[in-house]
Amino acid sequence: MAENLAQVLMFLTFIWIALLFSKKWRFITICFLCFCIFFFRTEWEEKRQASELTGEETKIQGYIDDGPSRDGDVVHMQLTLPSSEKVPVTMYLKEASEVADVPLLKPGLYCSIAGTLKQPSAARNFHAFDYATYLKRNKSYWLFEVQSMRDISCVSPTPSPLTLTKLIRFYGLQHIDKHFPNELKGIAAALIFGEREFLHPDTENAYQRLGLIHLLAVSGLHVGLVTGLIFFVFIRFGVTRETSETILLLFLPFYIIIAGGAPSVIRASSALGIYLLLRKWRVNICPFQLLLFLALFLLFVSPFYLFHVGFQLSFVVSGSLLLSFRILGKLPSILTTISVTIIAQVSALPILLFHFYEISGLSLLLNFFFIPIIAGIILPSIFVLYFISFLPSSVFLLLSTPFHILVLKIHECLHAIEKWGFFYYNPGKPGPVYIGILSIVLCSGMYYVDKYGYRKIIWGLACIIFLLLFPMVQPHLNQKGYVTFIDVGQGDSILIEFPYRKAVYLIDGGGALSFPKEEWAKRRKNYDPGERAVIPLLRAKGISTIDKLIVSHGDIDHFGGLYQVIEELHVKEVIYGKGDTFKESELDFLMKAHQQNIPIDWVEQGDYWEQEGMTFHVLWPVGNEEPGNHRSVVLWAEIGGTGWLFMGDLEKEGEGDIVQQYKGLRADFLKAGHHGSNTSSTKELLQRIKPKAAFISAGKCNQFGHPHEETLDRLEEEEVTIYRTDLQGAIEVTFLKNEILRIQKALENGDKKDCE
Repeated sequence: MAENLAQVLMFLTFIWIALLFSKKWRFITICFLCFCIFFFRTEWEEKRQASELTGEETKIQGYIDDGPSRDGDVVHMQLTLPSSEKVPVTMYLKEASEVADVPLLKPGLYCSIAGTLKQPSAARNFHAFDYATYLKRNKSYWLFEVQSMRDISCVSPTPSPLTLTKLIRFYGLQHIDKHFPNELKGIAAALIFGEREFLHPDTENAYQRLGLIHLLAVSGLHVGLVTGLIFFVFIRFGVTRETSETILLLFLPFYIIIAGGAPSVIRASSALGIYLLLRKWRVNICPFQLLLFLALFLLFVSPFYLFHVGFQLSFVVSGSLLLSFRILGKLPSILTTISVTIIAQVSALPILLFHFYEISGLSLLLNFFFIPIIAGIILPSIFVLYFISFLPSSVFLLLSTPFHILVLKIHECLHAIEKWGFFYYNPGKPGPVYIGILSIVLCSGMYYVDKYGYRKIIWGLACIIFLLLFPMVQPHLNQKGYVTFIDVGQGDSILIEFPYRKAVYLIDGGGALSFPKEEWAKRRKNYDPGERAVIPLLRAKGISTIDKLIVSHGDIDHFGGLYQVIEELHVKEVIYGKGDTFKESELDFLMKAHQQNIPIDWVEQGDYWEQEGMTFHVLWPVGNEEPGNHRSVVLWAEIGGTGWLFMGDLEKEGEGDIVQQYKGLRADFLKAGHHGSNTSSTKELLQRIKPKAAFISAGKCNQFGHPHEETLDRLEEEEVTIYRTDLQGAIEVTFLKNEILRIQKALENGDKKDCE
């Protein structure tokens, strides 16, 4: 609800600034009528959000609408049912021989597919991306999983013009995948077809974090280049201007589909099409009003566009530049270029903060430097290289090599700059009221600069600086602390935030178990819970510094996700269990921490420390254990006036030793050992510490069957309240200095554990 409110506030702010620039009551009346129309239109669209599928179907039929795209042994595509409902399909390849059959699937085929319907899960961590809501807004309510190519049978009906256009896009992407070098194919597919499938996830992340992702979106520049080239060719061949413009009008709808149909290309192509029509009809209209009417029209057709980040950025940035036309027109050319970059960055600020929680302080400078390179050199060259790629491969290789090297160096540069962590502004996820106020202040500042020049800009800058600093200070004014059991799948990760943000501890970071695969089955990038779960939560909370990174032991499902943490955040200290021997994977992680200049504190039984009135005692290891579960760092802590026991993966033998050595040990809250395995959380331990609540961190439908029924039975016998990340997602305990306030679950209604 808060997310929807924030995005509605941003849109209403856009309307409000339009009213400032138009003092005509007629325009205000039109806006009011539009509000009423859109209210009822949206209500009607909401009521239509229902699936015709029951969930029991084992076979579905429909047209391939998008894809397929293969990443190792996984194939993704989208099926459109006869009812227009869209179903994302995921197919898992079992044999290398199936790879050759994947290209036989293409847009326009009518397919009957056997498999299993799955309900998309809601966000399993606080502030995480809600995939289920995203699908719903795109008229998708189910996921369909297929186990083999043999479960798919297709026929090829007579293709429509729409299907033929999609096939041009499909075969164009296949051509790039087959002929372009790896580093070049990602940017070529993005700039020509609006598809980032071939772009390495790390490279895409670098563009996004540095505020350059818009350079890979098909926008007005691309539309202008393509249509300008077509127009020039027709004129050179003697076609009249009027006929050339008519051809462009017919071409633009097809180009929208070929370029991926993103909001930015829809905006640019539609605006150009309307402009050409108005030229034919000799009608003059204010460009800003044209943009506004176009936005309203698209929202009327599809109200959920409002929540699309691409739609928001495309129209808000374009609108801001149009509103600043008078300012820009008075400046010298070099200052105009700088001002355009500044205006675009400032107008996008609330949207970027709301969706991504951080902004690079170098974004403005990088945009000023890279926009001319991408737009002036790479973009036109990529289009030329695409056509050259149909010539003999030796010719293409010779001509593409310089640009391949250039793109490679650009990406190496971006990866290096991305690691400069001290340049990031990370206030955490802002609330809807804050976003609304920031949007109003920014728009008002741009309005007054346009009206009065730069004389009164000092007050606007003061307000903006205050608003940007406020969320950085706010956590240090909050008397509440938090313990969050992050859902990292089959692994552990626990975040401890002290009251007033006096300190932040992170115990483990999850990690995905990897198994050997044949070359054809390897994916571009394996799932990393540190990157996908831990880092996004830390960013959403505005955390950029970890005071103590506590690694319970040397199993990959506990420290594997911490590589990303020590790379992207400032970690002051690593806490690690003392031992004589270490596994190779442990040594690799410890060496990485050493390379990051992070001191390592080796702890053993009897060590303790106190910070901000909270005490932490190390109960285990003794220091001579073999690597693995038995060397887990076991902590007893007093947090919020309550005893906590964090068991790592310690099992029965170690628990027995702790019970024998600590006769008076008590803990109201227990982090159950070894993900709820039957080898941990023994009856002796439970009866000794007498917990009121136990937290079990385990992956949904994990292959080990955690938590085991025996463990759950023992907890229930002792009347312990059980919290489980596999069913309830992340769990957050809020506390004051001497009081536990509440326990909140990311999935309040729980997640149905369907593990067939």
